[in-house]
Amino acid sequence: MVKEIKLLLRPEDLISWINMKGLSFDLSESDAVLLYGYLEGHDYAIGQDRKGNLFRLDISEENGETVEYTLDEIIDLICDWNYEMILESDSGRKDPKDFIDFTEHQNRYMKLKEDEIRLDQLFDMTGYGKSINKLLGNPSGNVKSNTGPNKSKSIDATIQNVSEDMKCLTGERRR
Repeated sequence: MVKEIKLLLRPEDLISWINMKGLSFDLSESDAVLLYGYLEGHDYAIGQDRKGNLFRLDISEENGETVEYTLDEIIDLICDWNYEMILESDSGRKDPKDFIDFTEHQNRYMKLKEDEIRLDQLFDMTGYGKSINKLLGNPSGNVKSNTGPNKSKSIDATIQNVSEDMKCLTGERRR
């Protein structure tokens, strides 16, 4: 059965969708514009079905892939894209063809780093970000409370435990 998807074409549409779903997500219009820019730049759009579920649509081809996504997953994906583009721009500015090439890569790099700041703030609002922040809490306080003369854990063991917990949060499992 083919799902009927209504495209959320404007940033205001995404904000309305968030409000309609009752999500506690502080997304400004400029944040939505940022997200839409990355989606469009990667040939994707977002939409909703009749039940209000969010979908990511591949618009690079006719009848492109349509996949149900959460807002958290979309923000996580965009953060990944931003990171990959930062690496590409950084590489280009470190090994430019000429000064014009360097300038283009440098300008792009600086813009992406600005985006990264806001995307990190958006990521912190996702369930992923909240879980990571809850897990880490106060990392230096966690180390201090688990180490010391009367504690059995070492700093290395504490770091290992936090690393393992992070892997679980990101989908990697303990072995």
